[in-house]
Amino acid sequence: MGVPCDLHVHTRFSADSRAEMCDVCRQAIACGLTEIAFTEHVDLMPADAGYGHFRPGAFMAEVNRCRTCFGDQLRILAGVEVGEPHRFPAEVKALLESYPFDLVIGSLHWVGEEPIFLPPAYYDRRPPAQAFGDYFAELAVLCQAGGFDVLGHLDVIKRYCPDPAYEVWQYEQAIRLALQALVEHGIALEINTSTLCRLLAQSSPDETVVRWYREMGGERLTFGSDAHAPERLTAGWEHAVRLARQTGFSHWTSFRGRSPHDLPLENGL
Repeated sequence: MGVPCDLHVHTRFSADSRAEMCDVCRQAIACGLTEIAFTEHVDLMPADAGYGHFRPGAFMAEVNRCRTCFGDQLRILAGVEVGEPHRFPAEVKALLESYPFDLVIGSLHWVGEEPIFLPPAYYDRRPPAQAFGDYFAELAVLCQAGGFDVLGHLDVIKRYCPDPAYEVWQYEQAIRLALQALVEHGIALEINTSTLCRLLAQSSPDETVVRWYREMGGERLTFGSDAHAPERLTAGWEHAVRLARQTGFSHWTSFRGRSPHDLPLENGL
C-alpha cells in the first residue's frame, strides 16, 4: 500500500455523510490501514447547509468509544476540516482550544458569499477563467492566514465546475502564493484522491502543483481519500503514492496532538 493511513475521512458528524464511525473503522482494518483520521466538516458560513451540524463533544465521545473497540488494531485520530478558517478566526480558536484534536484541515468551499459546490450559481456568474481565478485568489488569503495543519484538496473547484479542465499555469501566481504560505507556516499539502473519479481523473492537486510545492521547500505531504462512505477509503492510493515519489518525496506526514510526524513512504508506519 505504501501509506497505511487515510487522513481525511467523514462520518455522520459531517452534514454530507451518513457513515457510522464504527463501520468505517472496520473497513479501515479490512483495507489494511493501521491509522485513520476522522476529519469532520466544521461549516461556519451561516448560509451553508452544514452550519451548526458538527457537535464536537459527541464526536469526541464516539472517537473514544471506537478507540476502546478498535485501538489494538487501528490508531484513530480526531480531526476537523474547517471551511474558510481565515474568515472565522475567533470561532476556530475557541473550538481548537476546547478539544484535543490531532489535526486540523483547512479548506475552501466558499468564495465571497457563494459556495463553489452548488453549480450552476457560482459558475453562471463567471466565465470559467474567472471562476478559477477568484477561487485561487481566496485560497492564497486562506493559506497566508494559517492556523491549520493541512491544506485540503487545493484545487477542489475542478470537482464541481461544469467545465473542470483548467490550465494551471494561468493561475500560477496565486497558487504559488498559497504554496509559499504553506511552506512558511509549516503546513502540509494534502494529496486528495476524491477527484480521481471525476471527469478529469486527477488528484487534488495533481503533479504540477505538488512539484511546485516541493521545489519551493515544501516538506510535508498527507494522503486523504475524503471518503464519506466506508467503501471509499484509500481509493486512488496507488496514484497518490506514485505522485509523491515522482515529485521527490520520500516521506509522508501524520499528526499527534497537532504535532507533525514524518514517516518514510516505503515503510509506512
